[in-house]
Amino acid sequence: MEEPVPGDVQIFLSSKENCLSMRSVGADYMSKLVKIAGITIAASRVKAKATHVTLICKNCRSVRTVPCRPGLGGAIVPRSCDHVPQPGEEPCPLDPWIAVPDKSKYVDLQTLKLQENPEDVPTGELPRNMLLSVDRHLVQTIVPGTRLTVVGIYSVYQASTTYD
Repeated sequence: MEEPVPGDVQIFLSSKENCLSMRSVGADYMSKLVKIAGITIAASRVKAKATHVTLICKNCRSVRTVPCRPGLGGAIVPRSCDHVPQPGEEPCPLDPWIAVPDKSKYVDLQTLKLQENPEDVPTGELPRNMLLSVDRHLVQTIVPGTRLTVVGIYSVYQASTTYD
């Protein structure tokens, strides 16, 4: 009998907890599950996000696969190749890796901008918003104007200087 092959799994969570206000979410909630309600005000186009990047060394041609961080994070590429040079062979230089897109693994990714509900905004204040990262089966299921209650992990990321 054949062993089942494990695959990627996407888990959908639900919670009976009360929603947190966007104004109350701070450092205490970092890397924790939070439940927040709001209105989607923007949805990005669908992008391919790598889950595993395959790298090849320019010098010795050794292959290595590194996992990518979840959400909007990228891969941590090692600085050096672990190939042991044979006598007379030149050692691999620093940062020898070239990404091989065809051999890497990807999922669909979309970002949503969630704004706090109008009834939660104090008088005279501007509404706050958060960026949500959704992938796989959640992509292209939400349009701007949709009221959402989301359960997810609150985290920060380093924004790139490029815009799309």
